[in-house]
Amino acid sequence: MNKTIKVTIVKVEQQDLYEEKPLLLKEAESSMVDILKLAAIFSVYIPLQINSTENKSMLHVALRASKDTTINSDGKNVVPDVWQVLDKIHQFSDKVRNESWVGATGKALTNVIAIGIGGSFFGPLFVHTALQADPGASKLAGGRQLRFLANVDPVDVARNISGLNPETTLVVVSKTFTTAGRMLNAWTLREWISSAPLMSQAVSKHMVAVSTNLKVLFFTVF
Repeated sequence: MNKTIKVTIVKVEQQDLYEEKPLLLKEAESSMVDILKLAAIFSVYIPLQINSTENKSMLHVALRASKDTTINSDGKNVVPDVWQVLDKIHQFSDKVRNESWVGATGKALTNVIAIGIGGSFFGPLFVHTALQADPGASKLAGGRQLRFLANVDPVDVARNISGLNPETTLVVVSKTFTTAGRMLNAWTLREWISSAPLMSQAVSKHMVAVSTNLKVLFFTVF
C-alpha cells in the first residue's frame, strides 16, 4: 500500500529553542528536536535547493541509487547523470590499476593522495578504513597506498608526501574549487609534482579532479 507523507520544512535557529527555555518542557524540547531531525532526513530526498552555497539540491541519495531508480530535481531524473560520472570514475580507476594510464615518465601510479575537505575527505576515508579489514580488498591493494590531505598545514602536507616519489604518485582533487584551503593544498602538490626531475609538464598525468566546476578548475590548477 502506497503512503503519501507530507513534510513541511521550517528553518529554526538553534537559539530559538532556548530563548524561552524556562517555559519549554524537556519533553517538548525533545519532540521538537526529533521533528527537526526528521525534516533534515526528508530534505535529502526532496529536491529543495537547501545547499545555499551552490544553490543546489543535496540529493546525496542519488549517488547510491541503482540505475533503475528515479530521483527528480528541477523536473529531471538525475540518476542517469550520476551513473555516467560513476562509470567514468570506474573506467579511469581501472586504467590506473591495469597501468594503461601511467605517469609522465612511464612508471605505474601506485600512490594516491586525495585532497578534500569535509564530506569529500571523511567519506573516502571511512570507506578506505572499512576496506582495510576486508581480506579481498587488502590483497587487491597490495603494493599501493592511499593518503588523505585535508588540513591547510605544512606539517600535514609534508607527512603526506613523505617517502613518496612524484613519478609514481597520483593526486585526486575533489569538489568545486571554491575553498581556499583545498586550492592551497592542490597548488602545493602541483608544485611538488612539477619540480621533480623530468616532470615539468607532468600535471596532466599526475593530477585528476572530481568536480562540476571545470572552468574554474582548468584556469586555477591545470
